[in-house]
Amino acid sequence: MGCVNSIRIMDADAATNAVDKQLEDLALADQRHVKVLLLGAGESGKSTVVKQASKGGILNVLCTP
Repeated sequence: MGCVNSIRIMDADAATNAVDKQLEDLALADQRHVKVLLLGAGESGKSTVVKQASKGGILNVLCTP
C-alpha cells in the first residue's frame, strides 16, 4: 500500500536535506564576510586607510573567523 508513496517521501526527504545543507553552507560563508562603511568628508583619507590596512594585512586578520 505504501510502497509507491514511501519512495516519493524518501526522495522529498533527500531533497530537503540537500537544501538544508546548502543553506547551512551559505550561512557559514556569510559569517566570514565583513563589510566596513567609512564615512567622512572628501579628502579625509578614507581611501588611504583602506590601502594601508590591505597592505599591512590588517583586513585579512580582522576578517578571518
